[in-house]
Amino acid sequence: MRSALVLALLALCAGVHAQERELQRVPVSRQHDPLYFDPATVLRSGTRVSFRYVLDVPVAFDVPGRPRRWRSNEAAAVIDCARNTFSIEKVVAYAGPAGSGEVVGRHSGNAAEREPAPIAADSTFDFLARFLCK
Repeated sequence: MRSALVLALLALCAGVHAQERELQRVPVSRQHDPLYFDPATVLRSGTRVSFRYVLDVPVAFDVPGRPRRWRSNEAAAVIDCARNTFSIEKVVAYAGPAGSGEVVGRHSGNAAEREPAPIAADSTFDFLARFLCK
């Protein structure tokens, strides 16, 4: 009973967290999945901007006949506007779109995964950089 109550409270907190945010949509090409950023998380330091963003993933199947476990990913990221690089800190997968619903996964990455990488043209980070590096 106690663990069921704790799980219910965690699920409620995750849903409230997603609803409290006011995500702003980032302009992307027609071929790109819906992309948002959380303006309350944007911090600038010199040419670097850190922020949280949400990427909706297409409704697809991991295993034929079974729906995908997640519908959106929220990540903490940093873009260096002058160097045109990005790095990702933490990723949280949500069951619903726009970072809503139950948290179904987390990934922190290792040191190598957090190293700055070049931003590829027309990638998620290219669209985020165009919007946030103005």
